[in-house]
Parts: sequence; C-alpha cells; structure tokens
Amino acid sequence: MGLEVAEVCNKERSRQTMLKMLTSWLPLLCRTSNITGMPMLSITERPEDRKILEDAVDMLLHEEQRQVLSL
Repeated sequence: MGLEVAEVCNKERSRQTMLKMLTSWLPLLCRTSNITGMPMLSITERPEDRKILEDAVDMLLHEEQRQVLSL
C-alpha cells in the first residue's frame, strides 16, 4: 500500500513540475525567432520537438492542458 501512495505522489509531483515547465517555456519557444525570423519550433523543421511537447501536455489534467495551451 505504501508503495502505491508513493507512486501516486511521484506522478503528481511530475505533473506539477511539467505544468510549471510548460507555462514557463512554451510561450518563449513558440514566439522566439531565430536569425531568419522563423519560429524556433517549426512543425516541418522539428517534428521530434513537437512530439515531446505534445507528450508533455498530454501528461497534464484537462484543465491544466487548457491553461497551458491558452498562453
């Protein structure tokens, strides 16, 4: 029983950390430009980065996803 509680606590902590990270970095990554004036995270140039961000957002609760994606 104690192991299950610890696992739930770890998942909650990971989710909260992911929420903080996404709310801090996602607006910067989406709006920052490189030298050519193009967004840093172009769908055609960096699909692996897009997949990582999608997985990170999927880790959040529905309301947290809405919060992050509305930034």
